[in-house]
Amino acid sequence: MNHDADRARRPWRPALAALALGCPVAGPALAHDASIGLRVESGLLSTHLAEAFPPVILSQERVFPADFFDTRLGIISDEPSYLADDPSPLIGHLVGVRVRRAARVWNGNDFLGLSLLTLTLSAAGQPGVTTPMMDPMTPILGPALEVPGGSAEFRFDTTLNGTTPGLYLLELDAWTDTPGVGGSLPYWIVLNHGMPEHEVDHGIEWVRDNLVPTPGAGVMMVGLTVLATRRRRSN
Repeated sequence: MNHDADRARRPWRPALAALALGCPVAGPALAHDASIGLRVESGLLSTHLAEAFPPVILSQERVFPADFFDTRLGIISDEPSYLADDPSPLIGHLVGVRVRRAARVWNGNDFLGLSLLTLTLSAAGQPGVTTPMMDPMTPILGPALEVPGGSAEFRFDTTLNGTTPGLYLLELDAWTDTPGVGGSLPYWIVLNHGMPEHEVDHGIEWVRDNLVPTPGAGVMMVGLTVLATRRRRSN
């Protein structure tokens, strides 16, 4: 899927870049989209903010933006891309994703509510995996791809199973068959279908403030699930 023309019109969000780098926003936005950089640190996968062109991995990050595109095959995103350092112990090995939670949808203030629309993750030649309507007891195994050399990108597609505009939240973790390397901590992708940029920025900020694990985060997520379930039953 080629989105070069669209990307040329969409500057990389300066607030995301500045926060990840720990510096204030100043000057024009970088003309790049955020990618997920993967590294092996202390025997585990870790996620980082990265730029694909030129390939460079920046500071650690666990919340990433993405845009859906209206295509003849449906409403699909191939963002964010993934890349690994070159050389990296991951090159030539599989990296896959697991779905940890049901998809959430932004209500203008938070991502507490479960989404009525599911998301399907897929990769070429592999069956897709669809987010469940309720949080699973254990993460659901998704597609996996071989990590290419030369800091090349690799991508998974995410399909929105519906057409309703909104911000959709996907919680994942990454795994690899690289010997001696464990999986990543959870990370989140905020997927935008037709919402303004300020809403995307607000959604990303909310995820960072409320979902990136801190002491007691597990208890909070159980509370979110119970609250969302009650809301759905009352509607």
